[in-house]
Amino acid sequence: AVNNAAAGSQGNGVALADSGTFTESITIDDDVSLRGPNAGTPGQDSARGEEAIIDGGGPAVTLGADEAEIDGFRVEGNGSSDDVIDIPESGTGNTVRVKNNIVRASESASGSGFINGIEVVNSDPDEGVGSPASAIIEGNDIKIDTGTKGAAINVLSGPNHNTITVRNNRLRGDIGGYRDIDTLTVEDNEILPASAAAPNSAMDVSGVDSATFTDNTFRGDVGDLAYDDDSK
Repeated sequence: AVNNAAAGSQGNGVALADSGTFTESITIDDDVSLRGPNAGTPGQDSARGEEAIIDGGGPAVTLGADEAEIDGFRVEGNGSSDDVIDIPESGTGNTVRVKNNIVRASESASGSGFINGIEVVNSDPDEGVGSPASAIIEGNDIKIDTGTKGAAINVLSGPNHNTITVRNNRLRGDIGGYRDIDTLTVEDNEILPASAAAPNSAMDVSGVDSATFTDNTFRGDVGDLAYDDDSK
């Protein structure tokens, strides 16, 4: 089981998974890099080999440690109202990484709920949780084909996240939100609509102190603005 591999690695270690299908939800709550057979190969790269498929509930993967990483998997959501990959509050300024994965959710998975590909959760210091998450989301092929019920990436509003980097991904879903971030970098991504039900391919940016957008390609109905920017 992939959970056993992750739990068996020591802090700051590496856990490896072979190809195959794993019907389980994964939680990485140590400083572990969980690596599938396609680690290092972007999700949109045709050179990928056989996949390690995590077919879990909602969320299918939770990255709950300061330096947690998942690299080189296919992750499929089959829950009714949760995210495929969830990044909760990290507790420190360290960085969680989601790299080189294929992430999928379809209308049949969403039911009546709202499902995102990758969701970076906001924090609430008044409730005693940790500091906001920092994350690098790189080299992923994310398709959330749930109509208007989910985005490829959604960074929730709340006390400011530290640093969010979104680089070299193929993103298909409803309009993604990037909210309340100290430093946001979005570069070398391809942003597409996932279906006729959600034809827009734009980014909703709000409450960001410093943002850099470089060499992103938008396809589909961009509308008036590719970046709907309500930043500070």
